[in-house]
Amino acid sequence: MIEKFGLKENISAKEIMTKNTKSVSSDTMAADAFQLMKQHNITQLVVCDKNNYLGFIHLHDLLKEGIF
Repeated sequence: MIEKFGLKENISAKEIMTKNTKSVSSDTMAADAFQLMKQHNITQLVVCDKNNYLGFIHLHDLLKEGIF
């Protein structure tokens, strides 16, 4: 991402972050997470429960596990 904008020494996360991040809860089925990624043409989702960040799920994780 930084390569896209050129290297900056004093770049903040706010300058390069996605404003409308897609997320799922930890009990979301893998197939549903995959469909959301496909629908929005993205490769990762934030996993949250009750507004607490738990981690990320990546498309590659689903593929590696043989889910899709």
